[in-house]
Amino acid sequence: MPDGATASKEEMISANQAVKKFVAETEAYVECVDAEEAKLSEEELTPEIHESYVTRHNAAVDAMQTIADQFNGAIRAYKAAAAAE
Repeated sequence: MPDGATASKEEMISANQAVKKFVAETEAYVECVDAEEAKLSEEELTPEIHESYVTRHNAAVDAMQTIADQFNGAIRAYKAAAAAE
């Protein structure tokens, strides 16, 4: 993630594209995890196995939120630096 306070416009655009790509790929992963779990029969879906799917799903969502928060912080710093010029 670029330092928004010192990053160029091109660096911020590149970071935005990378974040969008990461989010799209992670959303696809979450869909796969959820679909994989949905294919299991009631006998196969033990509480432990269900918990492993929930853990993977939540970890992916948390990763997306973390990246989004970091990028939003960089955007705020970039806009603040641009306004100060």
